[in-house]
Amino acid sequence: MSAPGDTPVPPPEFPYGIADLAWARAHGFGSAQRRLADAAAREDPNRHYRHWLPESTRRAYDTALTGCVTDARRALYGDLERRRRTTATLATLKKAYRAKVYAHRDYRAALDAWSACMRERGHQVTDPAVLAAYARRSPAPERRTAVASAECVRGTGLARTGHRLEATLRAQAYATHPADVTDHAARTEYALSRARRTIARLG
Repeated sequence: MSAPGDTPVPPPEFPYGIADLAWARAHGFGSAQRRLADAAAREDPNRHYRHWLPESTRRAYDTALTGCVTDARRALYGDLERRRRTTATLATLKKAYRAKVYAHRDYRAALDAWSACMRERGHQVTDPAVLAAYARRSPAPERRTAVASAECVRGTGLARTGHRLEATLRAQAYATHPADVTDHAARTEYALSRARRTIARLG
């Protein structure tokens, strides 16, 4: 089991392909990180403890644990219903502006160039996300494929184009819900600050 502070985390998000060659060389498409994070979740001591409880005690334990989690979240975020609402709003906005990025002619042009670059390297693929999903199931070396993709992403400016478009489209989307965006950011910052202080205090 991992030591506190060393809990594995899932790989970062790469919505427009991996452009970091060093990361691709070290992690491929992140399959190992994802497996470690999944294993860490399964090793949650609460889950192990709960497994050995009798059914009647398990229900009481679930109720108590849920209450503790709710109290902890309320201490961090305050109004939980508002937090859930703003989180859902931002998730909906993100889905919408990402879809606009993927459909934008500038991104489509960069994507076509990336696909052509990958064909020259022996990969008949049209999308980095599809390639990553396939590579994680393929016996071919994942890191080699990830590095090839990253080189094409960098050479064609695919990720740079995607992030440029996203910055503009995200700002436009956020402008339609300014109160939710501001509230969510403020509560997140407060929660992180309080969590850091608590961890520092506990040593």
